[in-house]
Amino acid sequence: MSSSKSGAASGGAAGHVHTNPMDQYVNALPSPTAGAAGAASVRAIIHQALTNPKILSGFAELRSHPAVVAALDRSGAGDDPALHTLDLFAKGTYSDYSSAAPGTYLTLTDGQLTKLRQLTVVSVAQRIAAGASSST
Repeated sequence: MSSSKSGAASGGAAGHVHTNPMDQYVNALPSPTAGAAGAASVRAIIHQALTNPKILSGFAELRSHPAVVAALDRSGAGDDPALHTLDLFAKGTYSDYSSAAPGTYLTLTDGQLTKLRQLTVVSVAQRIAAGASSST
């Protein structure tokens, strides 16, 4: 038996490599020591990830990346709206966004709002399924 993985063995068609779509954004992040220019780059990358309709997961990974933390959470308080917005897309709901005080989150575009609503439906369905399985 060969120790190399084929595409079929890893769950995809032979010859096709499936990657996490969020990887393109994580890999584009600047060095954590990039300073102010790095912060602008991090904000642009976050905006792109939030806007891309194919990205539906990986927001917590992006949020915890050292470059994001270094650029947007220098005080350690985690109070930057971009950080809150990544948390929102990782584990929040549309209701969290709509009921938040102005400035808590980034202002979302129509496409980003649609994505957040889709993620909310998935999140609620997962909670219902978890509750149903724990009560049986």
